[in-house]
Amino acid sequence: MADKAQFVGRWVHWEGIFRIEQELFKNGSFKATIIDESENKVDATAKGRWEVSDNAIRWRYTSAKNLPMPKRVDVNPILHVDENRFDVRENSRSTSDWYRLVKSEETSTNFDYEELQPFLKRVATFISSGFGRAGIAALMKKVKKLKPEQTHEQVFSINFNGVVAPFRITVYMDDFDAPDAYFYAPVKLARQIHREIQKRM
Repeated sequence: MADKAQFVGRWVHWEGIFRIEQELFKNGSFKATIIDESENKVDATAKGRWEVSDNAIRWRYTSAKNLPMPKRVDVNPILHVDENRFDVRENSRSTSDWYRLVKSEETSTNFDYEELQPFLKRVATFISSGFGRAGIAALMKKVKKLKPEQTHEQVFSINFNGVVAPFRITVYMDDFDAPDAYFYAPVKLARQIHREIQKRM
């Protein structure tokens, strides 16, 4: 049975181009910010109350900006929870995965297709665990199927410098065999990736 204390803190989740950050406070209040990553701007915000009961998180919204405010309590059954991640079932029956938020940055570059996998392997050497040969192979399998103007997004739960954090990679196929890659990672890792990008120029 999930305990409320496990959920207190700051969390991040992605839905397409939107990054949703929310903080769950010990006193039972929450605040959420929805960021449009394509324009790097806040798209919407919400506040309210939250509680854990019957192995579900119950949300009661008290205010919302640029969002329709639910009139009823929103109930999300808890599917998984550990120290750094939790998964819940949405009303649509889909699953939402939330990662404990650490200070992060984004960096990006464009590749020829054959350059992407060797670059990812270099990035993997910076990461203690959570992003290795199997993860890269699975990602490349998805990328290989992308047609021009299609996107694939994937979040890895990594251990970096002794801290578990989300590492998100978004690949947009700009043209045939010409992927653009966006890396959202803990600040130090994002800057290491950026230095690797600069070495290519």
